[in-house]
Amino acid sequence: MKYTQGEWYREGNWITVSGSGVIAICPSPVVGDGVMEFIANANLIVSCVNACKSVNQDSPQAVAESIKEMYEALKMAQEVMEISEVSCAAQGQCGNEPYLKIIQALAKAEGR
Repeated sequence: MKYTQGEWYREGNWITVSGSGVIAICPSPVVGDGVMEFIANANLIVSCVNACKSVNQDSPQAVAESIKEMYEALKMAQEVMEISEVSCAAQGQCGNEPYLKIIQALAKAEGR
């Protein structure tokens, strides 16, 4: 499936792409608590598309559809590495940079 190439930006409730102009508009609800959510919605769309494109420029949709599996894989890797860290700490031979990167990535994903 093709998508609009280029860096996506939010301008108010408009989603724009350099060289393509406005490609989407997030409508504003007229009543209730959602009146200002349209800005957050537009920002979320742009952030998600740009993040997925940074992983796979050709198919950001594939990235979006695999995020849950990637998260679960990182959680499993964290558990395995925690066991490994305990073992290597006992031997005084830890090289924990990959483990720390996993911990940091999971914390960021979980909003911690």
